[in-house]
Amino acid sequence: MLTFDEATHIYRIDGVIVPSVTQILRPLYDFSAIPRDVLAKAAAFGTAVHTMCLHELAGVLEYGELDEGLLPCLDAFTNWQTDHRDIAMRLQGGVWSPEEETIIGDGFRVEKPIGHKRLGYAGRPDIIIDGFMVIDIKSREPNKVTDGIQCEGYEKAHIESGGAKGPYDHRVLYLKRDGTYQFVKVNHRDNSSRFRKLLDYHKDTQLIQSWRSIK
Repeated sequence: MLTFDEATHIYRIDGVIVPSVTQILRPLYDFSAIPRDVLAKAAAFGTAVHTMCLHELAGVLEYGELDEGLLPCLDAFTNWQTDHRDIAMRLQGGVWSPEEETIIGDGFRVEKPIGHKRLGYAGRPDIIIDGFMVIDIKSREPNKVTDGIQCEGYEKAHIESGGAKGPYDHRVLYLKRDGTYQFVKVNHRDNSSRFRKLLDYHKDTQLIQSWRSIK
């Protein structure tokens, strides 16, 4: 059984703590040259954008309470839905869970925690349309390497959790602060092996750190 603690962002499978997809990808990022306050502001903005999109899809968005800085991203998200009506139509009719802040629909998941019991990891993908597409929403420019590997991890966990087998189209939806968007494909033939190597690296690192505590 998979559990997710929102406050600590800790995932457990059958009571055992497992890494998130974000943690597994951490070695690919280097934020050492960026001031902490800048990182904190960027993270807060990204979280706000994700929450806004989730609430908009669920039909519970309080437009009058939105910070003005989010409005261009909302315009971008609305424009994307208009331009890609075939995808937007697939995301209708879901059941909104205010307790879990997720949407579960017929053939899709939005912000629903999923786990891979056999490989021992979990994550919370933005949007997965079963048998069709993995969509990750970003408030920064896409990175085809890191974002592609991230989507690959989500696809694997989704299939392990009972989803239809792939291949899936992996996409990053970049919502810009000028009201426009990019919808970028990030599939790569090496992403599966890249993800497994990063997962193995994370597990090896954790094991080595545990050796340090042995007296």
